[in-house]
Amino acid sequence: MVKRLLKGWALLFQVTKSLKLLTNWWLTGKWLDQALGISVIDLTNISSTQQSSVLKLPSSVNSGVVVASVTSNSVAKKVGISKYDVIVGLGGKTVSSVADLHTILYSYAMNSTTEIQYYHNGSLKKANVKLTQATSSDSTTTTKQTN
Repeated sequence: MVKRLLKGWALLFQVTKSLKLLTNWWLTGKWLDQALGISVIDLTNISSTQQSSVLKLPSSVNSGVVVASVTSNSVAKKVGISKYDVIVGLGGKTVSSVADLHTILYSYAMNSTTEIQYYHNGSLKKANVKLTQATSSDSTTTTKQTN
């Protein structure tokens, strides 16, 4: 019963957030959202060989999101996040997938500051990021892997 209630509240939160975003888009013509200014892909879509050779991840890291690109002048760029970094945490919560990243981002108010944890060249790094308002050209998007 409690699980159903919690799932219902989570769904209500997502719907409310979506309605706010859609209303703003309808009124202003701009898609405004909390943003890091990156495109990401689930780490599970990357082969273990590439995780080791390209991403230089320790073998203990098996979930997170890979940064596929970083928008110039973005929040992510300002704190040192770059292409092929792997985000594993945001605000003390584990980021296992793109869905996790979006859910956590949407739980924060615009212009709030939180800590992001990511791997850069095999080393775990932490930085404080201010979640700014961004338009559709500077958001956190999902990139599909092409073979």
